[in-house]
Amino acid sequence: MRFTPKYGGGEVETMTMNILCRGWATPVKITAPPKHLITDDW
Repeated sequence: MRFTPKYGGGEVETMTMNILCRGWATPVKITAPPKHLITDDW
């Protein structure tokens, strides 16, 4: 994933994620995290 942070000179940053997907086609329930753990301040 590539993104440009709001602060810090505008240089493009990269992030690598490893995602494991399992249980295909089974119902899921996703609960949002508490508001104090959410940020968009990159």
